[in-house]
Amino acid sequence: ILRQYLVRTRREVARLHFPARLVYLRRVQQSPQDCEILQIVRDEVSAQRLAAANILRHLGMAMMSSPQALLQRLESHGAGGAGASQAVSRLRELIQQCPVPSKMQAVMQIVEELRQQRPQDWRMVIFTSRIPTLEMIVNHLKQQGISTGVIRGHDPRSNQAAIRSYSATPPE
Repeated sequence: ILRQYLVRTRREVARLHFPARLVYLRRVQQSPQDCEILQIVRDEVSAQRLAAANILRHLGMAMMSSPQALLQRLESHGAGGAGASQAVSRLRELIQQCPVPSKMQAVMQIVEELRQQRPQDWRMVIFTSRIPTLEMIVNHLKQQGISTGVIRGHDPRSNQAAIRSYSATPPE
């Protein structure tokens, strides 16, 4: 059974020409909400509600992506009874209290740096594998008046439009 698969197309084949890729490590200071989210996960793990190794791996990946992705993962897991529902409720409260996670705040710092360096034509590409994280990022950027484009599977027309907007000078 094939759970996930990846089809890679080289940039040259797709005729995509991205600028040189620069990778930087940014350390992000955890907020009190981040610490509480980590504690929620610890409590769920220690209560052995999520003992299966595969579930733990997916839970950890979701937590590292965003609180929104973690919430979706806990909701879709659907196990653990009342304790798990308390964790889901508390996580919802934390997301309401702090809808912009620490990592998104760090992304906005990078956005501001790029805007200062190239005010007329700055661009940024963000990769994520979690739809709730993608939605949170797109929504926050749009709230800040920043145009976005999303490239994802099963939507070739929208993908092409996003690539055209990204490639335009200045970007649309």
